[in-house]
Parts: sequence; C-alpha cells; structure tokens
Amino acid sequence: LPQVKSICAWTVGRYASWAVEQVQNGVQGHLLAQMTEVFLQRLQDRNRKVQIACGSALGVLMETAGDLMAPYLEHIYPALVAAMHRYQGRSLIIIFDTLGIMADFCGPVIGERDLPAQYVPPMLQLLNALLRNDPTDRTLLPLMESLASIALACGLNYQPYALETFENAMG
Repeated sequence: LPQVKSICAWTVGRYASWAVEQVQNGVQGHLLAQMTEVFLQRLQDRNRKVQIACGSALGVLMETAGDLMAPYLEHIYPALVAAMHRYQGRSLIIIFDTLGIMADFCGPVIGERDLPAQYVPPMLQLLNALLRNDPTDRTLLPLMESLASIALACGLNYQPYALETFENAMG
C-alpha cells in the first residue's frame, strides 16, 4: 500500500500544471485546495517513501501554482512544521526543499501576518539542535538554504529572526 500511495502522490504532482490551468480558467476552482489537503494528510504517513513522494509533490504544486497557493499557507505551514519534528534524513531534506520552494515561488506573502511565527522559530530551533549535536549533519545545508530563501522572501518581516539566524550561521 505505501508503494501505491507513493505512485499516486507522484502522479498527482505531475498534474500540477493542469490543475493550475483549471483554476486559472475558473473551471475547477477547488482543485488546488483538494490537492493540498490530500498532500497534507499523506505527509502524516509513517512510511518514508510516502513522506518523500508527498513532500516532493507538494513542492511541485507550490512551484507550479506560485502565489495561487497563498490562501492555503496557513494550513500548509503547521503540517510542514509537524513533519519537521517527525522526519529524518531524506524526508526532512524534502521538507526543507518544499519550504524553500514556497518562499521562492509564493514570494513576500509568506512573510505576512503571523505566518513567519508559525514556521521560522521551529526551523531555528532545529538549526540550533543540529549545530550543537553534529555540525557536519547532512541536513544542515538544506535547512540553511531554506532559511536563506525564506529570509529573502519575507524581507523586513524576517527581522525578528535575523540576528539569531546570523549568529547560528557564523557560529
């Protein structure tokens, strides 16, 4: 069954451009919401391959849809933060990649309201823990790349986290 879930996530991710086209044409305005909800549910799966497939598919959807995903960010970030706490290895790297893609393709909207408070502090806590425990951990670079994309997209809204990020990077 995990193999089927992985293949389904991969397949649905390949239809991201079609889904965006349907939403932009007003044919199926609910399609992005439905796809996002399915991916977020599957991110909770215990199987590593399903986690990787769903994280990647969500990243593809974010990249393709761009700022059309803005209404769903408040639901996406808590799921990704929960995944950050559960995942290890490649699954965790995929989550960091997805967070970076969200920053790159959704743009400044990721820094609006209280959104950064939902995901930046847990990322910085994880960065601190990784730096303390194993400064050669292979997840550090993807985490720092993700934080760099987030800082650029958030602009001045990243200011409350800038000093801690800088000190960790130079530390």
